[in-house]
Amino acid sequence: MKKKTLHDFLGVEPDATPEEIKAAALHLANKYHPSTFPNNKRVAERFKKVKLVYKILSNPEKRAAYDAKLAKTLNISINTPTNNMEDSLIGKGRILETAKLHWFVFIDTLVLMIIPIYFLFINPNLIEVWLQNNFFADWVVPLKMSIQGLLILSLFLLSYFFLKASTTNLAFNIQFLFVNYGIFKKKMLQINHIMFENMEIQKSLLGKLLDFGTIKISGRGKQGTQQIITMNYVASPEQFEKRLLRIVKHSHFQKNKY
Repeated sequence: MKKKTLHDFLGVEPDATPEEIKAAALHLANKYHPSTFPNNKRVAERFKKVKLVYKILSNPEKRAAYDAKLAKTLNISINTPTNNMEDSLIGKGRILETAKLHWFVFIDTLVLMIIPIYFLFINPNLIEVWLQNNFFADWVVPLKMSIQGLLILSLFLLSYFFLKASTTNLAFNIQFLFVNYGIFKKKMLQINHIMFENMEIQKSLLGKLLDFGTIKISGRGKQGTQQIITMNYVASPEQFEKRLLRIVKHSHFQKNKY
């Protein structure tokens, strides 16, 4: 059975805000207050634990230390690799978070594909109706061939972008931020959390409506070389940023601690 964390005890997520933690702790404190169940030792012990857990998670330094310790505990058990990114991380730690691509990455190709599908399968006689004039009668066959070519092109582009999306991974573990990319020749960039410098999120108006955007991260790699990692069409980029920055904060806390 999985051992409960302090977050599980309060019933909050690991990236819960201070307000969410306070609300959850107050709820449990009221539920298990000794005055409600007098002379009940179990309730009194639970109430004390609620106070202790809140004391840890409400203190930024104590929370960072606990989360770092928890992340290291999770880091011990490395699951069987399921993708190229995890293959590259064997011995470096279990992946804590992966940036997910938004479905909008395929929208251009899908829109391009709708045109030939409509003319070839949904309404195949429409072209002949349009070109029924004798002057344009000879254009029917070349136009249909062009539409067939457009369908083949759109299928090729869809396959290409799907392959590119499936082979591009942005993730982080307790120590590094990684990006793995390249269809035929694999390449990888990594930034140690201690060497993290900045992260930017760029969103268009449509990106704000559908919750996707471009993530740009800068930092120092091996031998202090400048590294810039960019990934487009990331779904819920603020959520990825929030969790990454917490791990970065933990890493800096641990470094300053020792």
